[in-house]
Parts: sequence; structure tokens; C-alpha cells
Amino acid sequence: MAKVEPPQLDRPQVSPAFVPLALTAPVAEGEIRIELQRTGTTVNIVWPAAAARECAAWLRDWLR
Repeated sequence: MAKVEPPQLDRPQVSPAFVPLALTAPVAEGEIRIELQRTGTTVNIVWPAAAARECAAWLRDWLR
């Protein structure tokens, strides 16, 4: 008597729970507005928001 094998069932493809994607950093839009007052003088500064890190460094140095 010949042995009958059960049919092989294809397992469904399982997608991984996490798929890494290469994304670009978002570009900040708009501007940073700063008003500085020192000894009777007022200075208004408008800085592009895309350069916020440079603005923070400048402001930190200015406040020393």
C-alpha cells in the first residue's frame, strides 16, 4: 500500500513589525524673532527657523 502524504500548505508571508526607512530631516519653515533690550537700546532680530541651532549659539554667546 502506498503512503499518501498530506499536501504541503504554503505559509503566508509575514511582514516584520518594524520596517526601517531612510527619512530626511524636516525643514523648519518660518522665522525666529528676537527683541533684545540693553541700556536703552532695542535690537530686533529675525533669524530663519531652518538655522535655529546657529541662532541658539549666537544668542548664548550674546548673553554672556
